Amino acid sequence: MVGAPQVEELPELIILAKERSEEITRKLTKLKPLYSELLLLKYESDLSYDEISQLLGISVSSVKSNLFRARKSLLKCFEEAHYDG
Repeated sequence: MVGAPQVEELPELIILAKERSEEITRKLTKLKPLYSELLLLKYESDLSYDEISQLLGISVSSVKSNLFRARKSLLKCFEEAHYDG
């Protein structure tokens, strides 16, 4: 299969994935609690906007706008880390 990782590359890929996951977790702790919760519900729990809306008791439009802000804040955290070092 073209482009598939070779067996000898798998341990390295697993380590990189774990490091990336840990970095994302650290960045999430720097966000507003609502932003972290929304990102986790949307991308880790794979909930729809409607499901998140019902779970949190907020409107779908509020879910969408706050998720937009959450993604923007998370990106800013990564950009700051990139420029810092």
